[in-house]
Amino acid sequence: MKVYRIYTEDKNFKKVVTETSQRVTGATFLRGVGLYNRKREKTLVIEIIGDNASLENSVRGLAYAIRCLNWQQSVLVTVQVVETFLI
Repeated sequence: MKVYRIYTEDKNFKKVVTETSQRVTGATFLRGVGLYNRKREKTLVIEIIGDNASLENSVRGLAYAIRCLNWQQSVLVTVQVVETFLI
């Protein structure tokens, strides 16, 4: 399995959730405080877990859509291979 995380400024939350729901079947939204260029800002991390072959393209498309929606120079996407199990 892979964990994809999209790090973005916490703006347009409802629109970001709608955009996310149109591209992936499940996600977790984590709000916090971050630093960008040494300036404090509200941060949103969108976490998506899966191993579907097309998921990476969906995540990349989502990140691009969020970048445009929030008028950002960039958003950060991380990918990590993890072991998962359900209880």
